[in-house]
Amino acid sequence: MTERYLVTSALPYANGAIHFGHIVGAYLPADIFVRYQRMVGSDVLFICGTDEHGVPITINAEKAGLTPQAFVDRNHELIKGIFEKIRISFDHFSRTTRKVHYDVSQEFFTVLLKQGFIAEGSEPQFYCPNDKRFLADRYVEGECPNCGASGARGDECPKCGSWLDPKTLKNPRCKLCGATPEARETVQWYLHLEKFQFELEQWIASKNERWKPNVLRFVRGLLAEGLHERSISRDLAWGVPIPLPNAEGKVLYVWFDAPIGYVSATKEWFASNGQPERWKDYWFETATNKPKLIHFIGKDNIPFHAIVFPAMLMGMKHAGIPYVLPENVPANEFFNLEGRKFNKSEGWDIDLEAFFARYSVDSLRYALAALSPETADSEFTWKGFQARNNSELADVVGNLASRVVSFCHAHFDGKVPAFGDPGAFGKQLLDERDKAPRLIGSWIQRFELRNALQEWLHLARLTNKYLEETQPWTKRKTDALASGTSLHVALRALRTLAITGAPFVPDGMQRLWFMLGQRGPVEKQPWDDAIVQIQPGTRLGPADVLFPKIDDAVIDEEIRLLHVRAAAKTSEVAARTQPGAPASARPRPAPDSTRHEHEEGARKPMESEQNPAVAAATAPPVSPAFAPIKEQIDYELFSKLDLRVGRILEAEVVPKSKNLLRLKVDIGIETRQVLAGISQCYAPASLIGRQVVVLANLQPRKLMGLESQGMVLAGHLGDAAVILVPEKEATVGGIVK
Repeated sequence: MTERYLVTSALPYANGAIHFGHIVGAYLPADIFVRYQRMVGSDVLFICGTDEHGVPITINAEKAGLTPQAFVDRNHELIKGIFEKIRISFDHFSRTTRKVHYDVSQEFFTVLLKQGFIAEGSEPQFYCPNDKRFLADRYVEGECPNCGASGARGDECPKCGSWLDPKTLKNPRCKLCGATPEARETVQWYLHLEKFQFELEQWIASKNERWKPNVLRFVRGLLAEGLHERSISRDLAWGVPIPLPNAEGKVLYVWFDAPIGYVSATKEWFASNGQPERWKDYWFETATNKPKLIHFIGKDNIPFHAIVFPAMLMGMKHAGIPYVLPENVPANEFFNLEGRKFNKSEGWDIDLEAFFARYSVDSLRYALAALSPETADSEFTWKGFQARNNSELADVVGNLASRVVSFCHAHFDGKVPAFGDPGAFGKQLLDERDKAPRLIGSWIQRFELRNALQEWLHLARLTNKYLEETQPWTKRKTDALASGTSLHVALRALRTLAITGAPFVPDGMQRLWFMLGQRGPVEKQPWDDAIVQIQPGTRLGPADVLFPKIDDAVIDEEIRLLHVRAAAKTSEVAARTQPGAPASARPRPAPDSTRHEHEEGARKPMESEQNPAVAAATAPPVSPAFAPIKEQIDYELFSKLDLRVGRILEAEVVPKSKNLLRLKVDIGIETRQVLAGISQCYAPASLIGRQVVVLANLQPRKLMGLESQGMVLAGHLGDAAVILVPEKEATVGGIVK
């Protein structure tokens, strides 16, 4: 039976451009998964769209001198263009300002209200007597009640990160006119999440280990502290109106209507294709229809996709509308840049337009997939990006394809050579090649893209090793059949690499597909055809450079410019915050679509992070006392340590070990195999390309049957491992004194 999937990516907030952190968190993983599902023949629909309501939209539209609609129109096109450049293959990319979304959102509200899951209530809220309007969270600012910093917003303090209530601010003022607001009672509507507590607990329990452990821990923490009602309305002119006669000037709070955008976008897609009822095939679960709903999101959005939206869907099911609950919510952790959070207002970011002008989309997709923060935070480094492009894509895959096809053109009339006896190694390679699609696919199916890429790269490395052993270049004149057989085996492997690599690096694999003399889009090939044999005599296409290398000077300049921009921003902020600077000159948060939580901020701590019991379950333990200093050693003993700068070339988990990684480390004079007990804190893919310090004269020892030829210097603080790395790029093999 064909699997049916509805795949969504978190709706990007139309408050500005997206950055690498968004791409690696919610969009690239979903795109790779969807491309794979299409190739295996699943019935899959990939839905997304811009989220266009909320207070930040109104604030930044006012700053830009635009209406909210004009502001989101501009940003919708900006975000859509970025997705097109990185080849995110949505079936439909919609918007939450379209009529169909208003209709579906109001239907959800009405049904949940009739079922008793939404109720009316009142609460005090700040009102500006000068502007004659109620002020949503971000229209109020003042002094933080926790750290005393000025410029704290009604929802969050940018300095200490505290999650705030506007009424707790000291010396509050209206952000628009500076007047002192007054508290007035206002009617709001509340979603009673506590009514779904037991049902959500049972549903989460049924997921067991099928969900990522980081997601399960987060959700269980929220459930453990107990759910309660949450306001789902705001006094605002911009948003989906509350469909009640006594609700003039009230709109749905954006976190309530945003996930409904997945439903409205699906309805819009099928209506535009003349099948207005077919959306139900992907959203309604019946005895004969079992669609699988998969939400790809970043860590920020876990509460909304694993608690709030499922509760809303459960409420609809109680009303006899059989919405399907999420099959999985494979949320990724945070993605940083060179050791710090992406932050446009601080100049610590990468301009995507400039990036695409200098580097290939494939290089970016590959690097981000290999660094995917699947269960722990990860980071983008320029040197690591270069190493992956040059050492893996260009050297391992691109060079393999180029030299094999070029040699066939030069000495075998540009055709696939005949196939003879491949020998023992050749048979091993072909066996590995036949297993590769299943292994790569199984990792993608489990949302473990880093492991999928490692399998893909392993096949390419094994093929290179086979060619080095069989030496078809030297046998051409003495044994043409043996030479041709080696090339034929390599071409079979390349055909498999082209199909199984298409979800990750679609442009490069399309060019490889044509190099192999194949026709049509490689992404349209059935996944199982990855093991179909390439026929002798097939005319090959011209050899191509699949992945151009990136020069050191180019990367060095990127790193320099990053620090220059950050320093300039720091100076700018310092100048604006000097005593006497006009209020209008004070820095404001730049429009940033990281704020998936809208009024509540991008990385605001959830209730579970404020609860000591929940925090204790998720935070690393802190030692209550310092350990005594160990016995002294003399300098002569210490001076015997041979410490050298190394670069990690390969990294993989040691099978059956709890914490060991097998590292291949270049230390200048040679390459060493080193075992390190850091797998619980570092993803293997995140280490490739990094410089480390290696204790090179440590006596080798065996661990898990493998020899460790040195030690990578790292330390443990509680449960966290920290690798010692050079502060600046150093010469590999250089001695650390």
